Amino acid sequence: MTFLTIQFVYRASLLSKSRQKFTKFFDGYKLIIWLVYTLFISIIWGSAISILSSDDVTDAYLRNVVRVNYNVEISGIPYYPVLAYNGEGPQKTIRWNSVIFLSIVTTVMTIHYSIMMICGFYMYRRTKMNLKNSSSAYEKLQKQFFQALIYQTIAPTLVFHFPVFVVLFAPFFDLKFSFNSSFVVYGFSAYPLVDSLIVLNVVTEYKYAYARFMRQLIKQVIEVMGEDTPAEVTRTNAVISQG
Repeated sequence: MTFLTIQFVYRASLLSKSRQKFTKFFDGYKLIIWLVYTLFISIIWGSAISILSSDDVTDAYLRNVVRVNYNVEISGIPYYPVLAYNGEGPQKTIRWNSVIFLSIVTTVMTIHYSIMMICGFYMYRRTKMNLKNSSSAYEKLQKQFFQALIYQTIAPTLVFHFPVFVVLFAPFFDLKFSFNSSFVVYGFSAYPLVDSLIVLNVVTEYKYAYARFMRQLIKQVIEVMGEDTPAEVTRTNAVISQG
């Protein structure tokens, strides 16, 4: 998410009137700023997860589900539970470590999505205005990059961010449901491929470059399989005939 946010900021900087003023923060050694920022957000996220801890309450709540579905005793595995309440009924109390975790994660996500929305709106306005005044290849390329960023944001939001947040917040509203969450894991694993496919399909220059690369690769494979091997067989047969 931080990398996507940085891309939005960079693309918005390229389209701004003060382009040189803002883009200088993405040149040379100044890229370290964004690496440090990403590391900082990762530390915050990891610290939030470390607040969660399993105990007898979470073990008792999840024991039957884990045993039935995975045939594993939950007390013997490490996990980070997000449980809304201690106990059930009128005597239940809120688990504040889960509240703190969700507050931190929600704040981080809200800040990043807000930055992307602001940059996205600014990019849309600037791109629309620039295309009215000029239809240069550069402006068209920036529009394609903008579209790619929008798709790259929508994909992870729908595939795993939104489902995960629904699952995490549902217990606080006494909503109980069980489902196979493996599709979220599959979506998370497939996202790098989806991310690359989005860029290849939206940005024309990348699409053409990839097509040229594939044609060259296929041509080389055909040459290796169709020419080199028969030639070697022919030379071997010639030696046998002379013998």
